[in-house]
Amino acid sequence: ERLIKDAGGDYAYSLGYNNEGTLTGLTNKSPGDSPILADKTNLSNSKIAFNHGSSGNNVLFVGGHVRWLPARKQNTIGDDFFLNEDHKILAGKHLQDHVLAPSHARPFGDSGSPD
Repeated sequence: ERLIKDAGGDYAYSLGYNNEGTLTGLTNKSPGDSPILADKTNLSNSKIAFNHGSSGNNVLFVGGHVRWLPARKQNTIGDDFFLNEDHKILAGKHLQDHVLAPSHARPFGDSGSPD
């Protein structure tokens, strides 16, 4: 269990989104402002990353650009990149519901199913 949690390092990866019951990942045709990778966050506060003194996160977007975001919701679409619309660390509810999570997180939780 510890190896699984440590293997992903200090990064958060896209969990994709639920597309009518099918887990769908982002592609190069996804909107350019869709985040795909970021520094792993501290979900206990709104300030963000462990490895930058809780001052912000570097976020890589599908469009190929990286931005420094000093707060989790400070982005172009007002989305918290680390929780879905239900405020859970699970796959997004739709294409614009972005969720970045540690490598051990499961897109549909322990059940492995969107239902």
